[in-house]
Amino acid sequence: MAFNPFNIFRRNQKALFAVLTVFIMIMFTLQSGVVGGDAIENFARWLGARGSKDPVCSLDGRSVSAAELEGPKGLQYKRVLANRFMFAAADQTVGALKEYANQQHSKLSPAGQELAKNASQAFGTFQMLGMFRNQPQFLQQVLFQVQQVRADIAQMLTSPSAKAEDRQVARYFQTAFNLQELLALSRDEHYFIGAPNRSRRDLIEFMLWQKKADQLGIRFSERDVWRLIGAEFDDTFGGAAQVNVRKYMQNTPGFTLSATLEAIGEEFRVRAAQSAVLGHSARFGRAPGFATPYEAFEFYREQTSPSTYEVIPVPAQGFLAKVTGEPTQAEIDALYRKHKDDEPNPRREAPGFKEPRKIKLAFFGITGEEPYYKKLAEEQLKTGEVLAKVSGALTVPVPGAGGGWAALAAGAANLKDPALSAAYETYKRTFEGTVAANYSRRMFDLSDVLETNAAK
Repeated sequence: MAFNPFNIFRRNQKALFAVLTVFIMIMFTLQSGVVGGDAIENFARWLGARGSKDPVCSLDGRSVSAAELEGPKGLQYKRVLANRFMFAAADQTVGALKEYANQQHSKLSPAGQELAKNASQAFGTFQMLGMFRNQPQFLQQVLFQVQQVRADIAQMLTSPSAKAEDRQVARYFQTAFNLQELLALSRDEHYFIGAPNRSRRDLIEFMLWQKKADQLGIRFSERDVWRLIGAEFDDTFGGAAQVNVRKYMQNTPGFTLSATLEAIGEEFRVRAAQSAVLGHSARFGRAPGFATPYEAFEFYREQTSPSTYEVIPVPAQGFLAKVTGEPTQAEIDALYRKHKDDEPNPRREAPGFKEPRKIKLAFFGITGEEPYYKKLAEEQLKTGEVLAKVSGALTVPVPGAGGGWAALAAGAANLKDPALSAAYETYKRTFEGTVAANYSRRMFDLSDVLETNAAK
């Protein structure tokens, strides 16, 4: 009869079940935490500990071990502390900014109240973007609304006639939008998205940036770190928000405020080094499309490097013996044919007989006193006044301007040329809105740069 392994099991099933039961009881005891915690995790940790002292890489001749990167108090743990603290601080700050804006509502001007209302609505929708990732049409509408509100905020911040309270609320909403966008981009409570913390490669690159910060002389004391945190959150992180963050961080094993501030200081040092080398867009993890400050510094240093020059006298009399006489016409013709297509260049020993291109420039100016423009202005003024009288107000009607032009029409009645003044104000508002929408964003977007403008 052929061999059947089940025959052995049937003959010894009681003994095998007894051994299996004892083994399960032992494993259950180890898993329950009575003997130092999870046995499987302890075993895996023991296997990893055997190679934790092995070098992972070499940095400036110094070996970097796995324990230094991923150990219990290694670089990865410190970075988790720093990013978790900043992420919670940003979340608390966003709530504090919204609460402050609501408290200041009664102190705002009508324009400021309207801006705060629109910004609050847009911000509430902006916070729920994650719920509508599969609805591109809705996302496009929300982003367009947020862009318009941000343009209004930028215009309020640059308006010389705006109240101080209006500008303050606009600045706080601007900070809230920036922080919310950063929180939406981050993953796993990782605040400094310009320097990831996902793999061993990320940790090694972080150490390289730390080395670069050392070379650039970037140092931050604990007091400097608190100032940087304050500037990061527009000096609004304090009081209850700071207490809540500390309570939240108590759930992180091994948390101490001094160690966390030291880790945050390292994150700021790396960001400063990245900004110097890669540009300010390093904060958002984007490559710059312009010359970075560090590149400008390197260019300046290269161009202004000290050089030593020495003048050596070379008397012409020493070469007179080598002159054989006047050149022949054939030699002159041959020399001309050889260099007829070369432009004169003092850096070259050979001559150049080609005349360089010459550019003739001319310009003209317009003062507005010319008969053509005077006649054109008179015709447009007549047309504008006729339209204004037909519409019932001494101003030029502006389609699509909303209810704002009605107030302008009422105020324009006392002006010398109401139609011209109204047209000018309309053009001015349109221009300021365009500037605010296109050039007032804090984040640099590569879509704003043409291919011919970027060197990288």
